[in-house]
Amino acid sequence: MSSVAGLLALMTAIMHVSEVQAQCTMIDACSCFMPDGNVVDIKSLGDNNGFAKFFAVPGPDAFYYSLNLCYPFNEGACSGAAGCQTSADFLSTFQIGDASSAMFSTDMSNNVHVLYTSPTDDGRFRTVDVTLQCDPNSLEPNIQVFGEQGFNSLLYTFTITSQCACPGVCATNPNPIDPSGKVVITTEAGISSGTILCIIALVGAVVYVGGGMTYMRVRKNAAGVGMLPHKEFWAAIPGLIKAGAVFTYQKIRGKISGQEYSSI
Repeated sequence: MSSVAGLLALMTAIMHVSEVQAQCTMIDACSCFMPDGNVVDIKSLGDNNGFAKFFAVPGPDAFYYSLNLCYPFNEGACSGAAGCQTSADFLSTFQIGDASSAMFSTDMSNNVHVLYTSPTDDGRFRTVDVTLQCDPNSLEPNIQVFGEQGFNSLLYTFTITSQCACPGVCATNPNPIDPSGKVVITTEAGISSGTILCIIALVGAVVYVGGGMTYMRVRKNAAGVGMLPHKEFWAAIPGLIKAGAVFTYQKIRGKISGQEYSSI
């Protein structure tokens, strides 16, 4: 019975998008290809970090909606979700679409739709219908939330306007492209391991020099250059480097200051 209810819900969504045609053949949960071979890739319309890219956007029905295409997210009682509805008091959440249920289709205006469903406790299905509105000049995606289409219809509609909704734009280039044709490189803020090592080395050097000078001043009554820790060692390094370079050069030339080493 629940499977029949799910089929009816999906048919309702298909009717809502005005005679949806199977013109965008699904490749995976993040992409589909049009009859001309161009691919619609929606990876940039979702975040792969467990959180919704579009978080708690207010709808016209007094609910808040979170949406994340391509990748699942968790929020409140919503788990592995593509869409999540939150009550006005933020105390209740309802999963309205499972990320694993993604389907692609195309309406009569050649807009690609992404559909997600999620079963309810009474055997029915909630359905998310996302219209992908193509705009070549839209570097950042813009979302419109229309909420539930009628009382207890369990059909929730959204529109996302983005250049990545245009076939062939984001399929070969994961970064946005501005109208002049230049690629806009986007990076996530963070500290690399190399930066961490540099910070550790810098802190270590400060502690070594500062602590050593303090020790020499307090315990050895040193002053001036004499306060430097291990002064003799550091002063000898240039000479040792020079001697090593000369030795290596002479070794290569087969002349080690006239000395020969006996075989062991």
